[in-house]
Amino acid sequence: MLQLAVPLRIMSIQDRGGVTAADFARVAAYNEDFAGEQGVYLLFRAPQEGVTAQLFNKLCDAVAVMAFLPGGITIFGDQYQATSYIPLTAQDAALETEA
Repeated sequence: MLQLAVPLRIMSIQDRGGVTAADFARVAAYNEDFAGEQGVYLLFRAPQEGVTAQLFNKLCDAVAVMAFLPGGITIFGDQYQATSYIPLTAQDAALETEA
């Protein structure tokens, strides 16, 4: 699932002009969610509805933001580097010129 969600998030960040200091501050705050007692819910479904999905979305967001760091990020055996993805607006423009 990360292989699908993270590139889309990276392209979304690219479309708005790239990462900001606020992005890094936001994802740094996720550390408590991942390291705390809820962190296990990334591997096993939480008993409360929506908790696992919320943690997964935070993980995708954190990985996408860290993909903008030099060299990107390798997690769970997958490499994510923001320079490897074409922004969605550029893809749309290319499709329009082909039509």
